[in-house]
Amino acid sequence: MSRSLLLVNQAWLAPELRELGHRICTAGVSSSVFDVNYPPFAEVDELLASLPDGFAPDAIVLFDDSSVLHLIGLETCSLPVLFV
Repeated sequence: MSRSLLLVNQAWLAPELRELGHRICTAGVSSSVFDVNYPPFAEVDELLASLPDGFAPDAIVLFDDSSVLHLIGLETCSLPVLFV
Protein backbone atom coordinates (compact mmCIF):
# COMPACT_ATOMS: atom_id res chain seq x y z
CA MET A 1 0.00 0.00 0.00
CA SER A 2 1.50 3.33 -1.00
CA ARG A 3 1.45 6.31 1.35
CA SER A 4 1.92 10.06 1.08
CA LEU A 5 4.74 11.04 3.43
CA LEU A 6 6.08 14.43 4.43
CA LEU A 7 9.81 14.16 5.16
CA VAL A 8 10.97 17.01 7.40
CA ASN A 9 14.56 18.24 8.07
CA GLN A 10 16.26 15.86 5.61
CA ALA A 11 15.61 14.52 2.12
CA TRP A 12 17.13 11.19 3.08
CA LEU A 13 15.28 8.16 1.75
CA ALA A 14 13.09 10.25 -0.58
CA PRO A 15 14.34 8.56 -3.78
CA GLU A 16 14.06 5.09 -2.26
CA LEU A 17 10.56 5.71 -0.91
CA ARG A 18 9.43 7.12 -4.28
CA GLU A 19 10.86 4.04 -5.97
CA LEU A 20 8.69 1.91 -3.68
CA GLY A 21 5.62 3.80 -4.93
CA HIS A 22 5.09 6.30 -2.12
CA ARG A 23 4.24 9.97 -2.73
CA ILE A 24 6.91 12.06 -1.04
CA CYS A 25 7.28 15.75 -0.26
CA THR A 26 10.35 17.07 1.55
CA ALA A 27 10.37 20.16 3.75
CA GLY A 28 12.98 22.02 5.75
CA VAL A 29 14.33 25.37 6.83
CA SER A 30 15.76 27.41 3.95
CA SER A 31 17.55 24.98 1.65
CA SER A 32 17.27 24.29 -2.05
CA VAL A 33 17.36 20.57 -1.22
CA PHE A 34 13.70 20.59 -0.12
CA ASP A 35 10.47 20.72 -2.10
CA VAL A 36 9.05 23.17 0.46
CA ASN A 37 10.89 25.61 2.73
CA TYR A 38 9.49 27.00 5.94
CA PRO A 39 10.84 29.65 8.33
CA PRO A 40 12.35 28.73 11.70
CA PHE A 41 9.75 28.08 14.40
CA ALA A 42 6.83 27.73 11.98
CA GLU A 43 3.60 26.10 13.05
CA VAL A 44 3.07 22.62 11.62
CA ASP A 45 -0.36 23.72 10.35
CA GLU A 46 1.32 26.51 8.34
CA LEU A 47 3.69 23.99 6.80
CA LEU A 48 0.83 21.63 5.92
CA ALA A 49 -1.07 24.51 4.31
CA SER A 50 1.96 25.38 2.14
CA LEU A 51 2.36 21.90 0.61
CA PRO A 52 1.84 21.51 -3.15
CA ASP A 53 -1.76 21.28 -4.34
CA GLY A 54 -3.09 17.77 -4.07
CA PHE A 55 -0.45 16.58 -1.61
CA ALA A 56 -2.06 15.46 1.65
CA PRO A 57 0.38 13.48 3.79
CA ASP A 58 -0.69 10.37 5.66
CA ALA A 59 2.18 10.90 8.11
CA ILE A 60 5.12 13.14 8.94
CA VAL A 61 8.62 11.67 9.16
CA LEU A 62 10.73 14.08 11.22
CA PHE A 63 14.46 13.48 10.87
CA ASP A 64 16.84 14.50 13.65
CA ASP A 65 19.14 17.15 12.23
CA SER A 66 21.07 17.77 15.48
CA SER A 67 19.54 21.22 15.74
CA VAL A 68 16.79 22.96 17.64
CA LEU A 69 13.37 21.70 16.59
CA HIS A 70 12.08 24.32 14.13
CA LEU A 71 8.53 23.02 13.79
CA ILE A 72 5.97 23.97 16.44
CA GLY A 73 2.74 22.13 17.23
CA LEU A 74 3.69 18.55 16.40
CA GLU A 75 2.22 17.41 19.73
CA THR A 76 -1.26 18.49 18.62
CA CYS A 77 -0.96 17.52 14.95
CA SER A 78 -3.68 15.15 13.77
CA LEU A 79 -1.19 13.21 11.63
CA PRO A 80 1.05 10.45 12.96
CA VAL A 81 4.61 11.74 13.48
CA LEU A 82 7.63 9.46 13.32
CA PHE A 83 10.88 10.85 14.74
CA VAL A 84 13.96 9.30 13.14
